[in-house]
Amino acid sequence: MLKKSVRNAIYILVLWTNFLGCAQVRTQADRKTVSNESLTSVEVVELVNYAFTADCFFADRKNLSFSEQPADPTFVQWAEEAISKVNRFLPQDARVPVVKLKLIFEADIKTHRGQVKNVPISIIESYQEPKNMSIRLGMLELKNSKLSFQQTVSHEYSHLVFENLSRKAGKTNVDAEHLEFWPKPVYEGIADLMASFALDTPFTGEPGGWATRNLNEFKTAEEAKNAKDSTVLRARAAFQKMGLIPKYQIYQGWLSTVEKFLEASGGSDPYALGTWFAGSLLKAADSPAKKERLVRLLIDSARSGRPVGDAEVFSLELIQKLQ
Repeated sequence: MLKKSVRNAIYILVLWTNFLGCAQVRTQADRKTVSNESLTSVEVVELVNYAFTADCFFADRKNLSFSEQPADPTFVQWAEEAISKVNRFLPQDARVPVVKLKLIFEADIKTHRGQVKNVPISIIESYQEPKNMSIRLGMLELKNSKLSFQQTVSHEYSHLVFENLSRKAGKTNVDAEHLEFWPKPVYEGIADLMASFALDTPFTGEPGGWATRNLNEFKTAEEAKNAKDSTVLRARAAFQKMGLIPKYQIYQGWLSTVEKFLEASGGSDPYALGTWFAGSLLKAADSPAKKERLVRLLIDSARSGRPVGDAEVFSLELIQKLQ
Protein backbone atom coordinates (compact mmCIF):
# COMPACT_ATOMS: atom_id res chain seq x y z
CA MET A 1 0.00 0.00 0.00
CA LEU A 2 1.41 3.37 -1.00
CA LYS A 3 1.48 6.11 1.60
CA LYS A 4 -1.13 8.86 1.17
CA SER A 5 1.57 11.47 0.51
CA VAL A 6 3.10 9.28 -2.21
CA ARG A 7 -0.31 8.60 -3.77
CA ASN A 8 -1.03 12.31 -3.85
CA ALA A 9 2.37 13.03 -5.39
CA ILE A 10 1.79 10.37 -8.04
CA TYR A 11 -1.66 11.72 -8.78
CA ILE A 12 -0.35 15.25 -9.24
CA LEU A 13 2.50 14.08 -11.48
CA VAL A 14 0.26 11.79 -13.54
CA LEU A 15 -1.95 14.76 -14.24
CA TRP A 16 0.72 16.17 -16.39
CA THR A 17 -0.58 13.66 -19.03
CA ASN A 18 -1.87 26.54 -18.06
CA PHE A 19 -1.66 42.48 -19.97
CA LEU A 20 1.90 42.82 -19.24
CA GLY A 21 0.81 45.54 -16.79
CA CYS A 22 -0.61 42.96 -14.44
CA ALA A 23 2.69 41.41 -13.39
CA GLN A 24 6.12 42.59 -12.36
CA VAL A 25 9.04 40.18 -12.72
CA ARG A 26 11.89 40.18 -10.27
CA THR A 27 15.29 38.55 -10.65
CA GLN A 28 17.84 38.19 -7.92
CA ALA A 29 19.35 41.48 -9.03
CA ASP A 30 16.03 43.34 -8.73
CA ARG A 31 14.03 42.52 -5.61
CA LYS A 32 12.04 45.68 -5.16
CA THR A 33 8.99 45.88 -2.92
CA VAL A 34 5.75 46.08 -4.87
CA SER A 35 3.45 48.75 -3.48
CA ASN A 36 0.65 48.39 -6.03
CA GLU A 37 -1.49 45.43 -5.01
CA SER A 38 -2.59 44.90 -8.60
CA LEU A 39 0.91 43.61 -9.41
CA THR A 40 2.30 40.15 -8.83
CA SER A 41 5.98 40.28 -7.98
CA VAL A 42 7.70 37.27 -9.54
CA GLU A 43 11.24 36.16 -8.87
CA VAL A 44 12.57 33.77 -11.51
CA VAL A 45 15.74 31.83 -10.69
CA GLU A 46 17.57 28.79 -11.99
CA LEU A 47 18.60 26.15 -9.47
CA VAL A 48 22.16 25.07 -10.25
CA ASN A 49 24.51 22.53 -8.69
CA TYR A 50 21.31 20.71 -7.85
CA ALA A 51 22.04 17.38 -6.17
CA PHE A 52 20.33 14.81 -3.99
CA THR A 53 20.30 11.13 -3.10
CA ALA A 54 17.27 9.02 -4.08
CA ASP A 55 16.32 5.96 -6.08
CA CYS A 56 12.97 7.36 -7.20
CA PHE A 57 11.47 10.80 -7.80
CA PHE A 58 8.76 9.90 -5.27
CA ALA A 59 11.27 9.08 -2.53
CA ASP A 60 12.52 11.53 0.09
CA ARG A 61 15.50 13.48 -1.23
CA LYS A 62 18.46 13.08 1.07
CA ASN A 63 21.46 15.42 1.09
CA LEU A 64 19.61 17.93 -1.08
CA SER A 65 21.75 20.89 -2.09
CA PHE A 66 21.67 23.62 -4.73
CA SER A 67 22.43 27.25 -5.38
CA GLU A 68 20.51 29.92 -7.26
CA GLN A 69 21.29 32.18 -10.16
CA PRO A 70 19.16 34.59 -12.19
CA ALA A 71 17.15 32.87 -14.91
CA ASP A 72 17.61 33.44 -18.62
CA PRO A 73 15.71 36.62 -19.61
CA THR A 74 13.65 34.64 -22.12
CA PHE A 75 12.13 32.52 -19.37
CA VAL A 76 11.62 35.60 -17.21
CA GLN A 77 9.61 37.18 -20.03
CA TRP A 78 7.61 34.00 -20.64
CA ALA A 79 6.78 33.76 -16.95
CA GLU A 80 5.78 37.42 -16.80
CA GLU A 81 3.40 37.02 -19.70
CA ALA A 82 1.82 33.83 -18.34
CA ILE A 83 1.14 35.17 -14.87
CA SER A 84 -0.10 38.52 -16.16
CA LYS A 85 -2.56 36.74 -18.46
CA VAL A 86 -4.01 34.77 -15.54
CA ASN A 87 -4.20 37.97 -13.49
CA ARG A 88 -6.35 39.58 -16.18
CA PHE A 89 -9.16 37.28 -15.08
CA LEU A 90 -8.71 37.96 -11.36
CA PRO A 91 -9.80 40.85 -9.17
CA GLN A 92 -6.87 42.60 -7.51
CA ASP A 93 -7.48 41.05 -4.10
CA ALA A 94 -7.31 37.53 -5.56
CA ARG A 95 -3.89 37.89 -7.18
CA VAL A 96 -0.92 36.33 -5.39
CA PRO A 97 1.34 39.22 -4.28
CA VAL A 98 4.69 37.42 -4.52
CA VAL A 99 5.64 34.25 -6.42
CA LYS A 100 8.99 32.58 -6.93
CA LEU A 101 9.72 30.36 -9.93
CA LYS A 102 12.56 27.83 -9.68
CA LEU A 103 13.80 26.39 -12.97
CA ILE A 104 15.64 23.07 -12.86
CA PHE A 105 17.43 21.83 -15.98
CA GLU A 106 19.57 19.04 -14.52
CA ALA A 107 20.56 17.37 -11.28
CA ASP A 108 23.35 15.19 -9.93
CA ILE A 109 21.38 12.27 -8.53
CA LYS A 110 23.07 9.65 -6.37
CA THR A 111 21.44 6.25 -5.86
CA HIS A 112 21.76 3.98 -2.84
CA ARG A 113 24.40 2.07 -4.79
CA GLY A 114 26.57 5.15 -4.78
CA GLN A 115 26.23 5.87 -8.50
CA VAL A 116 26.02 9.54 -9.45
CA LYS A 117 24.60 10.69 -12.78
CA ASN A 118 23.91 14.13 -14.19
CA VAL A 119 20.23 13.78 -15.06
CA PRO A 120 18.06 16.06 -17.23
CA ILE A 121 14.95 17.07 -15.27
CA SER A 122 11.59 16.46 -16.94
CA ILE A 123 8.24 18.22 -16.66
CA ILE A 124 7.20 15.49 -14.22
CA GLU A 125 9.19 17.48 -11.64
CA SER A 126 6.94 20.54 -12.09
CA TYR A 127 4.68 21.47 -9.22
CA GLN A 128 3.54 24.29 -6.95
CA GLU A 129 4.59 24.77 -3.33
CA PRO A 130 1.70 26.56 -1.57
CA LYS A 131 3.45 26.88 1.79
CA ASN A 132 5.91 29.37 0.33
CA MET A 133 4.01 30.46 -2.80
CA SER A 134 6.57 29.10 -5.24
CA ILE A 135 6.59 27.02 -8.43
CA ARG A 136 9.22 24.44 -9.35
CA LEU A 137 9.65 23.60 -13.04
CA GLY A 138 11.42 20.64 -14.63
CA MET A 139 12.63 22.23 -17.85
CA LEU A 140 13.47 19.39 -20.24
CA GLU A 141 10.20 19.55 -22.22
CA LEU A 142 9.59 23.23 -21.45
CA LYS A 143 12.82 24.97 -22.41
CA ASN A 144 12.09 24.96 -26.14
CA SER A 145 8.32 25.45 -26.04
CA LYS A 146 6.90 28.81 -25.03
CA LEU A 147 3.35 27.43 -25.04
CA SER A 148 4.15 24.45 -22.81
CA PHE A 149 6.18 26.65 -20.46
CA GLN A 150 3.42 29.24 -20.18
CA GLN A 151 0.67 26.64 -19.80
CA THR A 152 2.61 24.99 -17.00
CA VAL A 153 3.27 28.29 -15.25
CA SER A 154 -0.36 29.40 -15.69
CA HIS A 155 -1.63 26.08 -14.32
CA GLU A 156 0.63 26.09 -11.27
CA TYR A 157 0.11 29.81 -10.60
CA SER A 158 -3.67 29.23 -10.71
CA HIS A 159 -3.25 26.59 -8.01
CA LEU A 160 -1.41 29.15 -5.89
CA VAL A 161 -4.18 31.70 -6.43
CA PHE A 162 -6.84 29.47 -4.89
CA GLU A 163 -4.49 28.09 -2.24
CA ASN A 164 -3.69 31.67 -1.20
CA LEU A 165 -7.37 32.66 -1.12
CA SER A 166 -8.21 29.68 1.08
CA ARG A 167 -5.32 30.33 3.47
CA LYS A 168 -6.08 34.04 3.76
CA ALA A 169 -9.69 33.15 4.57
CA GLY A 170 -8.57 30.74 7.30
CA LYS A 171 -10.02 27.69 5.56
CA THR A 172 -6.68 26.01 4.94
CA ASN A 173 -3.83 25.92 7.45
CA VAL A 174 -0.78 27.85 6.30
CA ASP A 175 1.35 24.74 6.86
CA ALA A 176 -0.93 22.42 4.88
CA GLU A 177 0.44 20.82 1.72
CA HIS A 178 -2.74 21.58 -0.24
CA LEU A 179 -6.34 22.62 0.36
CA GLU A 180 -8.54 19.57 0.86
CA PHE A 181 -12.14 20.71 0.31
CA TRP A 182 -11.95 20.31 -3.48
CA PRO A 183 -11.60 16.75 -4.82
CA LYS A 184 -8.65 16.15 -7.14
CA PRO A 185 -10.65 16.42 -10.42
CA VAL A 186 -12.01 19.80 -9.32
CA TYR A 187 -8.65 20.99 -7.96
CA GLU A 188 -6.76 20.16 -11.15
CA GLY A 189 -9.64 21.02 -13.47
CA ILE A 190 -9.89 24.56 -12.11
CA ALA A 191 -6.16 25.15 -12.70
CA ASP A 192 -6.51 23.84 -16.25
CA LEU A 193 -9.54 26.05 -16.81
CA MET A 194 -7.77 29.21 -15.62
CA ALA A 195 -4.76 28.42 -17.83
CA SER A 196 -7.11 27.86 -20.75
CA PHE A 197 -8.76 31.24 -20.16
CA ALA A 198 -5.36 32.93 -19.87
CA LEU A 199 -3.80 31.50 -23.02
CA ASP A 200 -7.01 31.05 -25.01
CA THR A 201 -6.50 27.39 -25.86
CA PRO A 202 -8.16 24.12 -24.81
CA PHE A 203 -4.77 22.38 -24.76
CA THR A 204 -2.75 22.04 -21.57
CA GLY A 205 0.54 22.27 -23.43
CA GLU A 206 2.03 22.01 -26.91
CA PRO A 207 -0.42 20.01 -29.08
CA GLY A 208 1.09 16.57 -29.60
CA GLY A 209 3.19 16.74 -26.44
CA TRP A 210 3.16 13.56 -24.39
CA ALA A 211 1.81 15.32 -21.29
CA THR A 212 -0.69 17.55 -23.15
CA ARG A 213 -4.45 17.12 -22.77
CA ASN A 214 -7.38 18.57 -24.69
CA LEU A 215 -10.09 19.96 -22.41
CA ASN A 216 -12.66 19.19 -25.10
CA GLU A 217 -11.74 15.49 -25.21
CA PHE A 218 -14.70 14.17 -23.21
CA LYS A 219 -18.30 15.01 -24.05
CA THR A 220 -19.80 13.63 -20.85
CA ALA A 221 -18.70 12.90 -17.30
CA GLU A 222 -19.58 9.24 -17.82
CA GLU A 223 -17.24 9.01 -20.80
CA ALA A 224 -14.46 10.49 -18.67
CA LYS A 225 -15.13 8.10 -15.78
CA ASN A 226 -14.77 5.12 -18.12
CA ALA A 227 -11.62 6.37 -19.87
CA LYS A 228 -8.56 4.16 -19.67
CA ASP A 229 -5.25 5.75 -18.81
CA SER A 230 -2.39 5.87 -21.31
CA THR A 231 0.02 7.92 -19.21
CA VAL A 232 2.66 5.21 -18.85
CA LEU A 233 2.59 4.31 -22.54
CA ARG A 234 2.93 7.94 -23.64
CA ALA A 235 5.56 8.72 -21.03
CA ARG A 236 7.60 5.63 -21.84
CA ALA A 237 7.64 6.47 -25.55
CA ALA A 238 8.59 10.09 -24.78
CA PHE A 239 11.29 9.09 -22.30
CA GLN A 240 12.81 6.71 -24.83
CA LYS A 241 12.76 9.38 -27.54
CA MET A 242 14.42 11.90 -25.18
CA GLY A 243 17.05 9.35 -24.15
CA LEU A 244 15.94 9.21 -20.51
CA ILE A 245 15.41 5.44 -20.47
CA PRO A 246 17.08 3.07 -20.11
CA LYS A 247 19.97 5.44 -19.36
CA TYR A 248 18.57 6.90 -16.12
CA GLN A 249 17.14 4.41 -13.64
CA ILE A 250 15.27 7.13 -11.76
CA TYR A 251 12.94 7.62 -14.76
CA GLN A 252 12.35 3.89 -15.07
CA GLY A 253 11.49 3.95 -11.37
CA TRP A 254 8.97 6.74 -11.99
CA LEU A 255 7.30 4.71 -14.73
CA SER A 256 7.16 1.56 -12.58
CA THR A 257 5.69 3.40 -9.60
CA VAL A 258 3.03 5.15 -11.68
CA GLU A 259 2.19 1.90 -13.47
CA LYS A 260 1.60 0.12 -10.15
CA PHE A 261 -0.55 3.03 -8.94
CA LEU A 262 -2.69 2.87 -12.07
CA GLU A 263 -3.02 -0.92 -11.92
CA ALA A 264 -4.20 -0.64 -8.31
CA SER A 265 -6.88 1.83 -9.41
CA GLY A 266 -8.17 -0.46 -12.14
CA GLY A 267 -6.29 1.17 -15.00
CA SER A 268 -8.67 4.11 -15.22
CA ASP A 269 -7.46 7.58 -16.14
CA PRO A 270 -7.20 9.47 -12.81
CA TYR A 271 -7.37 12.83 -14.52
CA ALA A 272 -10.08 12.28 -17.13
CA LEU A 273 -12.85 13.57 -14.89
CA GLY A 274 -10.85 16.73 -14.18
CA THR A 275 -10.36 17.23 -17.93
CA TRP A 276 -14.12 16.88 -18.48
CA PHE A 277 -14.86 19.21 -15.54
CA ALA A 278 -12.63 21.94 -16.99
CA GLY A 279 -14.02 21.38 -20.48
CA SER A 280 -17.63 21.58 -19.34
CA LEU A 281 -17.00 24.96 -17.70
CA LEU A 282 -14.92 26.20 -20.64
CA LYS A 283 -17.86 25.49 -22.95
CA ALA A 284 -20.38 27.12 -20.60
CA ALA A 285 -18.33 30.30 -20.05
CA ASP A 286 -18.69 31.39 -23.66
CA SER A 287 -18.55 35.14 -23.13
CA PRO A 288 -16.30 37.56 -21.21
CA ALA A 289 -19.12 38.26 -18.75
CA LYS A 290 -19.63 34.56 -18.04
CA LYS A 291 -15.90 34.00 -17.61
CA GLU A 292 -15.78 36.82 -15.08
CA ARG A 293 -18.82 35.44 -13.26
CA LEU A 294 -17.39 31.91 -13.19
CA VAL A 295 -14.05 33.06 -11.79
CA ARG A 296 -15.90 34.98 -9.06
CA LEU A 297 -17.83 31.82 -8.16
CA LEU A 298 -14.61 29.81 -7.92
CA ILE A 299 -13.03 32.50 -5.75
CA ASP A 300 -16.07 32.43 -3.47
CA SER A 301 -15.78 28.63 -3.23
CA ALA A 302 -12.10 28.82 -2.27
CA ARG A 303 -12.79 31.43 0.39
CA SER A 304 -15.77 29.57 1.84
CA GLY A 305 -13.98 26.25 2.29
CA ARG A 306 -17.27 24.45 1.66
CA PRO A 307 -16.48 20.82 0.80
CA VAL A 308 -17.21 19.87 -2.80
CA GLY A 309 -18.10 16.21 -3.00
CA ASP A 310 -18.62 15.54 -6.69
CA ALA A 311 -17.15 17.18 -9.79
CA GLU A 312 -20.23 16.50 -11.91
CA VAL A 313 -22.61 18.04 -9.36
CA PHE A 314 -20.32 21.04 -8.84
CA SER A 315 -20.07 21.61 -12.60
CA LEU A 316 -23.86 21.63 -12.92
CA GLU A 317 -24.17 23.97 -9.95
CA LEU A 318 -21.70 26.44 -11.45
CA ILE A 319 -23.21 26.29 -14.92
CA GLN A 320 -26.70 26.96 -13.56
CA LYS A 321 -25.39 30.10 -11.85
CA LEU A 322 -23.99 31.31 -15.17
CA GLN A 323 -27.41 31.29 -16.87
